[in-house]
Amino acid sequence: MLNEKLPVYVLTGFLGSGKTTALLHILKNCKKRGLRPGILLNELGSVNVETHLFENEKLVEVLDGCVCCTVKEDFKKELGYFLKSENKVDLLFIEGTGVADPGEIVDAVASPELFDYFEVCSVISVVDASRYLEYNSMFSSSKEIRKMLSGQIENSTLILLNKTDGISAPKKEKILKKLKKQTEGRIEMIDTQFGAADIDLLLKQRMEFVQTKQYTSEHHTVNHTFQAVKITDPELLNGKELERKLSQVSDSLIRAKGIITIDNERYHFQYASGSLSLQPYQNNVSDCIILIGYKLPVDQIKALFNRSN
Repeated sequence: MLNEKLPVYVLTGFLGSGKTTALLHILKNCKKRGLRPGILLNELGSVNVETHLFENEKLVEVLDGCVCCTVKEDFKKELGYFLKSENKVDLLFIEGTGVADPGEIVDAVASPELFDYFEVCSVISVVDASRYLEYNSMFSSSKEIRKMLSGQIENSTLILLNKTDGISAPKKEKILKKLKKQTEGRIEMIDTQFGAADIDLLLKQRMEFVQTKQYTSEHHTVNHTFQAVKITDPELLNGKELERKLSQVSDSLIRAKGIITIDNERYHFQYASGSLSLQPYQNNVSDCIILIGYKLPVDQIKALFNRSN
């Protein structure tokens, strides 16, 4: 029997968008409901000057780098803090740096070592309405900033359009129109000031982690936009076969990873943008394949990795 997974909510957004203020609002409302929240804060620098805002909280800090790249392995290790009985919490909030790619954070939480213990329920992107148009203009921001902001928005499951009290109605309408076009209307948006919104909407599960064991009739589908699908006990494949099958999954597949055995040797694999990479693996995690994307065809995936294909 699997452990009960800890619900995880990722907060993302550019510098100054209001992530921390939104997090404080969420924490306050969680406590009103008798929930025990845990917090993992990530900072690029060696010191977090906002630690005092979270006194008496179950708090872990990951400093000196971004969890989506340079300190990703540290981040995965620190998550283990919340698995200890003395640090038990009911839900966990991860606040990334202002330049973090939330897709990479989800990727880390969905790693083979952590998949059975944590479940990302939503990626909440806080957007600064007062500066959105400026940041997305080729005349007033860099290509790097525009690309980063685009990734934060497109990899989210909920958008908080924050600081709307400081803009005009026509400007707000223009921003909403651009955001809807950018997200193809698939991501819900909430109008906020100081990051405050209905707690039920903020805690709504908008992503699912699906586990399916090969060669059973188990069926599990939920209408969430984003998914992480784990295939346990996968068939034995060589690298070329695995890459071929992954390329056939769906255009909505963003990334895949896992542990596989090839010719009695174990490997950790990563698959993204149509390219597969393999690295020798020596830990004791069982073989598995994890696929991350949106509206993934779970039944088709099960069929694709059946031994007969």
